[in-house]
Amino acid sequence: MLSWNGKARGAIMLHGHIHSRGDRTNARNRDRERPTYRYDVGLDANDYKPVSRDQILSFFGL
Repeated sequence: MLSWNGKARGAIMLHGHIHSRGDRTNARNRDRERPTYRYDVGLDANDYKPVSRDQILSFFGL
């Protein structure tokens, strides 16, 4: 999902099962001039390990 209700207000979108490039895709969302708070929580994108809420918030520096 590239757009979601609350995106303009800084809401974080958690999604999975898109077979993305994992950490590279997540890093690209974070490293923009204006970050896109979207995170792929799929196991295939996270070294086959679950990701905690605190890890995601820390990833975005929140």
